[in-house]
Amino acid sequence: MRSKLSMRSSRRLQIATGAILFAAPASAVALSTGPADAQTAASGHPLQVTLDKHYVPYGRMLNIRGRADASDRGRSVLLQFESAGSSAWQSFASARIHSDGTFRVRSAINRSGSVRVVAGPLTARPASASADRTAAATGGVVIAPSPESTVTSGSVLSTASGSFSSVGGRPVSVAGALLPRGAGRVVSLEARSGRGWRRVASARTRPNGHFTIKWTPSGGSRVVRVRFAGDKHSAALASGRHQVSVLHGVLASWYNDGGNTGCGFHAGMGVANKTLPCGTKVTLEYGGRTVVATVDDRGPYVGGREYDLNQNVAAALGFGGVGTVESSI
Repeated sequence: MRSKLSMRSSRRLQIATGAILFAAPASAVALSTGPADAQTAASGHPLQVTLDKHYVPYGRMLNIRGRADASDRGRSVLLQFESAGSSAWQSFASARIHSDGTFRVRSAINRSGSVRVVAGPLTARPASASADRTAAATGGVVIAPSPESTVTSGSVLSTASGSFSSVGGRPVSVAGALLPRGAGRVVSLEARSGRGWRRVASARTRPNGHFTIKWTPSGGSRVVRVRFAGDKHSAALASGRHQVSVLHGVLASWYNDGGNTGCGFHAGMGVANKTLPCGTKVTLEYGGRTVVATVDDRGPYVGGREYDLNQNVAAALGFGGVGTVESSI
């Protein structure tokens, strides 16, 4: 008859042996997995994706590299997009899983939102499908969608080029367009103030993305820009800078400056003025035409006249004799 001690030892040995035998199949499975399987198992997701960027300029391509189990080679994957504020996924593009389990899919992204990759059927490449239909079409092998990634889309802001003039206290109109198109998006006109910018007027886009901002400047010459502050669909963006001049009527004449000038140089578009520093830029408007001229001479010395326009400025404005022109200074 065995002692209690020997029976206990034997029982411990049996339990230990059983534990080893029970653990063996799991170890064998772990050892049999390939690199792709090991990565998937470690992450907990069967589809792994990497975005080349999370900010995509408007109209540019988003590239996604991914990895799946090599046993899914030949299966299609769909790039799906969910717009910010929406709850519906749309399929944008598809690709095939290669023999090593890798894939690459790309598409243009024109709005901010979330992207993910879902598995399609083994036998066909669907043009589009919802996540539920895609999962049901995988022949009974349901592959979970990849983790979602956030993507911010850029915008395109275009405005009329050149300078703007306010004549006689009338407002200036700055027109442009914002992409992506949509009604009610706010765009602002900002004026340079010290080292920063100050909003002076704003407008909302029409359904086609176009807008018109009207502003009445108080005086002088100002540098302005148009800015879109960004929203859930697109990132913020500012346009190039524009010059806005407030013009007032002055009496002018014209002359041929073929001789020496009071400033010692000839500007192509030159004007004479009695007091403004040589080299001063002045905006002149007459008959709907605008010229930016440079002070390069002194005069006129006839009572009541502010400027003598040289022959080039007079010709560009269609100005002759003596008359009133609109001036920024």
